[in-house]
Amino acid sequence: MLARLQDLDRLRDLTEPYITDSRANIQENTLPRMPEAERAEAEQIIAWTGALAAPPRSRSCNTNCSA
Repeated sequence: MLARLQDLDRLRDLTEPYITDSRANIQENTLPRMPEAERAEAEQIIAWTGALAAPPRSRSCNTNCSA
């Protein structure tokens, strides 16, 4: 949990200088304005935290569901 909060803090620090509209989508509004290295780091954090926030995928029962 602490690592996730630290990543969100880092994302804020990376993107804050480039935000022009706080209500806009960060990927459309902010990332294009960022230098390449900072943008890559921000995209990595977004992907990682997005994966954590996604609901777990349900397991489908294809064979032998009664086991």
